[in-house]
Order: sequence, then structure tokens, then C-alpha cells
Amino acid sequence: MLQSLIPYATALALSVILGLLLLAFRWRYLRYIRHTIYAPFAAEPLDGTEAPAAFGGPPLTVAWIEAADQAAQPEPAALTGARFETRTMRASFAAAGAIYTAAAAAVVFYGARTAHFSINAAVWLGYASTLVGLVLILAFGGYGWKNWIAVVAAWCGVGFAILVALGVKPLAALGAVATSLNYTSIPLLMVAPLTLRMLRPLIIGFVPMVGLYIVCVLAIELMLQLAGLTFSGHYTVTGVAGGSLTALIGIGVAVWQIRKGLSRRFVLTLAAMLASGLTGITWLSNSSWVFLWAGIGGIGFNGLLTLATWALFTQFLKVKARGRVTDEMLHYSFCWLVLTTLLPLMALQGWNGMAPAMVTFAIYVAVLFLLLRQQQQRRVQRTAARMLLLRVFDQEPVRNQLLDALDDSWRRLGRVDLIVGADLAVRSLSTRALQGFLTGRGHGRVLATVQDADRRIAILPRRQAFDGRFPLNELPCSPAVWPHVVRTLAAGADVVLMDFRGWRPSHRGATFELSIALDRVQLSRLVVLADRETDATQLPQAVKDAWARLQRTSVNAQLPQPSLGIIRCSGRRRIDADAIARAVFVAAASTAPAAVVVPASSGSMSSSGSM
Repeated sequence: MLQSLIPYATALALSVILGLLLLAFRWRYLRYIRHTIYAPFAAEPLDGTEAPAAFGGPPLTVAWIEAADQAAQPEPAALTGARFETRTMRASFAAAGAIYTAAAAAVVFYGARTAHFSINAAVWLGYASTLVGLVLILAFGGYGWKNWIAVVAAWCGVGFAILVALGVKPLAALGAVATSLNYTSIPLLMVAPLTLRMLRPLIIGFVPMVGLYIVCVLAIELMLQLAGLTFSGHYTVTGVAGGSLTALIGIGVAVWQIRKGLSRRFVLTLAAMLASGLTGITWLSNSSWVFLWAGIGGIGFNGLLTLATWALFTQFLKVKARGRVTDEMLHYSFCWLVLTTLLPLMALQGWNGMAPAMVTFAIYVAVLFLLLRQQQQRRVQRTAARMLLLRVFDQEPVRNQLLDALDDSWRRLGRVDLIVGADLAVRSLSTRALQGFLTGRGHGRVLATVQDADRRIAILPRRQAFDGRFPLNELPCSPAVWPHVVRTLAAGADVVLMDFRGWRPSHRGATFELSIALDRVQLSRLVVLADRETDATQLPQAVKDAWARLQRTSVNAQLPQPSLGIIRCSGRRRIDADAIARAVFVAAASTAPAAVVVPASSGSMSSSGSM
């Protein structure tokens, strides 16, 4: 019984390992955030707050509106265009996946025929193999559960029809459709968990590094074989243990030096160790010193290999920072790559089928690139609008769902700037932050002075990525600089989205940000979120108190009848997502002094199904 479970446990191993690594990385990274930037649940210091001023203008009217009413409003043309672009991008992903699935089915059919299966059996195996690809397409398509049921039912119906057409009796055909899950169970267990959104930060950050390391190993092995050296031979316990030890030492020393700062002397030292080790092994192969020379050469080899991997990974991060490779593309492609490694086994060819499997993956990459390139060429180039996202630093799942909604809507129109906090630290992890964290140089350098902040804000990315989305920019601020950054970003923002879900009067930092927004941002460009966890009695009072302290030079000081509407969301994902999307797009296009404030009534913010 237990032995029969071993293949399934093995299939789940990759997802489990990635999950554990994500938890470890998340713990270490959030610990760093809390210790070097600020504790999100503490009362934030408010150095630099303006002294209260007697505004003396008309009072601010605060009203509550239901989210369903906001969602029922006409959809702005810009939002319609943004959603169309998202659907087109997802269609490109689905088309590339469908072509891969069809090519993989052909590989399985060929493998089954090579293994002397009948034509009917080979046809059925080829069709059954498409189930795994279908699951990947659905997982990244953002489809609801009704679509899943409909598609799976259609797949079973088509499979039943194929079997009957091949001459299988209806009852036997039903049994064959049911038992096809046994054929695809291991690939499904290995690939399906990798589609989870929570694994994306690790997949896009560390899997490319591991992949580059493997590529470097294969490249160096090929060069050594061309030089007459080979890795084949008799392996002993002593040799394997010694090789593992030298690998650990070489990698460890290289990582230590990377975090400390690379120097030419260190690289030359590793090269000299490798050269001397190879020389010693070649000329003193029968000597008792051969293990010493092998150890010296092994340390040099693994150290140089690690440095080469880091150099390639650094270049990869630069390409990614330019938007040429996006997070969703990497995540989606990684899942298909894992399926590619399983394709030879599904085709009953073993590793002899790796060549056609890699050709299948290459076809997928080419099709996806061409489709996204075509979409990019048809895309109307626009200047990025700017959104400043301010929030209470808790309720991480809710904040992630908010970013999902913005990914499918707002980020087609403009960029999102936010202050780093523990709630979205992993989700918003940038290439700069990842590289800084791995090298031990901090979160891409925490902004500690006003000058640092101004320089960083001036160079924030604003170009559209290859998939059409504008950047999500994170700014790691020290407590002394955070107020200045909020003031600067708020003054130049087209929309300020304030997520006050879970707000209490004790959240002094969020309340301070509210006062900045009211002072520096037109009311028509403010969108505020709240939920049933928000203190509904104190929030309107906090808004009025902040308004009473408005500076006389404020952009809102001359409004004759200022008003701020608070929309109470229903907790239903689609309705809430529509309300938020409409609110931010209306706010971005607004020129009249009418405000839109969108709260949510439950702890679960809407999502439009984005990965």
C-alpha cells in the first residue's frame, strides 16, 4: 500500500520543496523588513507632520454608497480597453498552451506507436495526455468554477465520443474515460500545485537561478569533454563525499564573496585553484596527493561556476527589470517546462524522448513570443498614469486580492507606486529588492534621506512590459523619510487609492496619510477602501478632522461644496472588483471635484481572476 503511494509523493515533492522554501524565504525576508524599515502594526512615528491649521472653509460631506450601485454605473471606455487587452493577453497564453498540448499529444501518440501500441490505444493515450495541458490553461486563464466544470465535462464528452468512434462499447468507453485519470494523475500532481499564485515570487526569483546553474554545469561539462576529460567512470563513496564537500566549500566561499563584494583577485584565485587542480590530477594521477589536487580543483570549479551563475542571473534580472520578461510569463512557462520533463515518460519513451519534448516546449515559447509581440505592435502607446497605493499594513490576503484586481485593470493604464510593508513585501518584490536582499545589501537600499528618496522617485520604472502591463513600484522607506515620499508621490499621482480596510484610530500612520491625500490630491482623484473591520463610526470623523486641518494652500481649499463618498462593498468578488475598477478609472479621468471612495464590507476583497 505504502509503496503504491511513493510515485504520488515523489510527484508532489517539487511543489512541497518550493512551498517550504517560500515559507523560509518569506520568514527571513519579512523579518528583515520589520527590523530595517518599520513594524507595520506599531504606531508609526510621524516626524515632520504639519502643524494644525484653522482651515475655515466649507465642511466636507461624507456619504456611504453601496458597491452594487457603483458597479452598475457605465463602464469607462478606458476600463473596457484595459479589460480587452487582458483578455487578449490571456488568449495568447491559452493559444500557446493549446498548441503545446496538441504537439505533446502527437509526441505521446508517436511514442505509443513506437512501443507497439495499437492505433486506437495510441490515439486514446494522446487524447488523455491533453488533460494536463487543459488544467494549466484553465489555471492561468482566470476562469471561474463554472467554466472549469463545463470544460472538464466537454473534455470527457469528446473523449467518450472518440472511444465510441474507435469501436469501443459505450460502457467500456465510460470506464476508459474514468481510468484516464490514473494515466495523468502523476503529471497532474506534479504540475497543478505549481500554478498556485503564492509560489510565484519563489518561482520567478529562484528557479531561474537554479536553471542557470544547471545550464552552466552542462556547458562546463561539455567544454571539459571537448578537452578530453569526462565525468564517466567508477564512483566511490570517498569520491562522491569528497566531491560534495568541495562543492559546498566552493559554493559557500563564492556566495560569501558575492555578499561581501567581488574582486578580480578572488576570481583569479579560483581560476588558479582550478588550473592547479587539473594540472595536479593530470600529472600526479597515481600519487597519494591526487585527492588534495582534486579538492583544490573542485573548490575552484564550483566557485567559478557559482560566480558564472550569479553573473547570468544578474543579467537576467536586468532584462526582467526592463519588462522584457514578466512574472506571469515566467510562472506560466515554468509550469509547461516541468510538464516537458514528464512528457518522455508519458510518451513511454523514457529519456530517449527528451529531444521531441524539448522541441515541443520550443514551439510553445516561439508561439507565445509571436502572439505577445503581435499584441505589443497593435497596442496604442500611452504615457503611464500614476497611482499611489496607501493602506493599513495588515490583512495580507485582502491586499493581494486588491493587487490582482489592479493587475487586470489599472496596470493596463498606468503604474502603481506603493510603500513597502510586510503585507505586500513578498508580492511586490522587485528585481532590485531581490538582488539587494540576496547580496546582503538590504532591500535594494532603504531610502534613509530625502535626497535618496527624490533620486529613487525620479527613476521609478514607467514603461509598459512585454505583456502590456505598467510597473508595480515599491519604495522601502525609513520612518524618517516615509512622510516625504508620501507627500511627493501624492502630489504627482493621477489617482490615490487608500485601502482603509481594517482601519482603527490606532493606525496613526494611515490617518496621517489620509491628511496628506486630502491636502495634496483633488477629491475627485481619491479612492478609499473600507470593510466591516473598519471603524465605520470613527473613519468619517477622522476624515472630517483631517479636513478641518487642511492647509489654506491645499488643492481642495477653494471647493464650494466638497464631498467624499464611501462605497460599501458587498463582499461579492465580482461586484467589488467592478466597483473598484470603475472607481479608479473614473477618478483618473475626472476633472470635476467629485470624489469616489470605495470600501469593502467584508474581509475578502474582490479579484478578477488574475494570476
